[in-house]
Amino acid sequence: MKTNVLTAKTKAWKALSRYVRSIEKHCCTCGAPATEAGHYKHNSDKPNKQLGGNALWYDIRNIHGQCGRCNRWMSGNLSAYALFMEEKYGTGILQELQKLYYQTRKWTVVEILEVAELYEKKEKVV
Repeated sequence: MKTNVLTAKTKAWKALSRYVRSIEKHCCTCGAPATEAGHYKHNSDKPNKQLGGNALWYDIRNIHGQCGRCNRWMSGNLSAYALFMEEKYGTGILQELQKLYYQTRKWTVVEILEVAELYEKKEKVV
């Protein structure tokens, strides 16, 4: 049976999200227990979601453990997230992610399923 893009994206996101939450037990922005995986740069920031941000879909540097309050109610708590990112990755990470955000990437179903498989394997090792 052939997998469609939406099914593959869902599978990849679930695997990546589980992996992030398995290695990051605390919210990167407030320190509460991490119950979600939150993005620093969101694909939904752009009016046409197909034309940007997709180069960052599975970039692990853009996704970290967050609590529901910071991720959902505070829209990512981006000021604290930016400080976390620079502390973890160094000066320039925000600019690098911003540059990637404006690059369009055409993902194939096979590539997306490879992402899912990669993070499913990594989660088993943790």
